Amino acid sequence: MMKTAIILALLQIAMAANLPDKFKRCRVKDPEADSCLRVALQDALQKIGNTGIPSLNMGPLEPLNVKEIKVDQGGHGPVTVRLQFNNLKIYGIPESSITSFQLSNYEIMAESVTPVFKFEADYVMDGQLLVLPVKGKGKCLIWLDNLITNHDIRGRPLTRGGDVYMDLQSYTIKMRTKRLHLNFKNLFNGDKTLGETMNSFMNENWDVIFTELRPSLERAFGNAFLEYAKVIFDQVPHNDIFLQ
Repeated sequence: MMKTAIILALLQIAMAANLPDKFKRCRVKDPEADSCLRVALQDALQKIGNTGIPSLNMGPLEPLNVKEIKVDQGGHGPVTVRLQFNNLKIYGIPESSITSFQLSNYEIMAESVTPVFKFEADYVMDGQLLVLPVKGKGKCLIWLDNLITNHDIRGRPLTRGGDVYMDLQSYTIKMRTKRLHLNFKNLFNGDKTLGETMNSFMNENWDVIFTELRPSLERAFGNAFLEYAKVIFDQVPHNDIFLQ
């Protein structure tokens, strides 16, 4: 019985899954393929929304749950801080507008605009922001207004069970924002006056802080998006996502 169960489990893993019929598909050889795919991705974000795709064991996008993100900004710049976020809940992705989309074999280039990209998390922070030391552990809320994200997704063909899949290798993002807002609770062991002063200072100097932390945030969120995207691309054959 145990051997039979193991064999059945392996067969389920090996079998190709299907993208649910409710998702729009586009033929990649069509002259208007990129435009069609842009609309299809926009539609998919809204349909995944707060339900995910149960048939693929894919969690929701609203909120998107991420276990951990680490930002280690060392060196000698104006921001030298170790910052770890745990149990992140990210909001706003389904409301994104896809402004461009290009598919070339197993590479995707896209741009999105998110009106409000927000996440709440547990945090641990220690370091220096501009001229001030900062230290704290607790809850935080961070949001970005009008976040523009460029997505560079690269994969390679992988044949499995007679089907070809897009084996994702990297997900690189570049971020620009109109405004960054930060609210860290329990800074300086709960000292209310110091905490409020530091939060005000960070928000007054958000542009410098964002510029310094952006590379680390881009790497962290790129890795989180990679793991989420893999859920679909590892299960659904390439030709079922992008019709030939």
